Amino acid sequence: MKQSWSVKELTEFVADSVQNARQGSAPFYHLQFDRVFPSDFYAEMLRTMPDDNDYRPMSGKSKMGSSRPDGKPTRTKIDLFPEYIRHLPAEKVAVWDVVGRVLRSEKVKSALIQKLGPGLEERFGKDFQLPDGTKPKRMRMPFAPNSGYAFAVWNDTWHSADPVGPEVRTRDSILLTYFVDRGIWRTLRNRARRVGNFLLNELRSLKRS
Repeated sequence: MKQSWSVKELTEFVADSVQNARQGSAPFYHLQFDRVFPSDFYAEMLRTMPDDNDYRPMSGKSKMGSSRPDGKPTRTKIDLFPEYIRHLPAEKVAVWDVVGRVLRSEKVKSALIQKLGPGLEERFGKDFQLPDGTKPKRMRMPFAPNSGYAFAVWNDTWHSADPVGPEVRTRDSILLTYFVDRGIWRTLRNRARRVGNFLLNELRSLKRS
């Protein structure tokens, strides 16, 4: 793949997409943004999508009621950490490693925190502050290419997807989740999950080889 976009340039682009997001308050505070990635890079993402057997079944609540009649899962995922995507072909790693690095960047995280200020304030209380120490100012999402939405997860938030017809083979999304490390127990638990998922992924790769 011709590397036409650097990690820094893509990070700036995605952060700008977040900053330019449309804001909504019903049924809860949320963001909706278009053209998350540059069109040419997004085309490369589509061209180098991982194969079906590169994914693993989702676990926890996401696993409930998500099996087909043949027993195969309807909801699968691949983590965009280096230790998970390293088994992909080199051409695919070149694209998805960049995607993962961009989405894990501090700049994109800060943009989301800044833009989701009202929703984060509702969850964490009136004392919630943005990274710069200031206070935040006071539907239905189409499943469209290169688009996205964001919200601060809390008791009154949810998301779902309408059923699709047999003409739709897959519905692919990138899920960017931030976990709150509050206290040593949660910090250790979140790190242990990543290690555990890594070991399971290595075991799956060994079985396939």
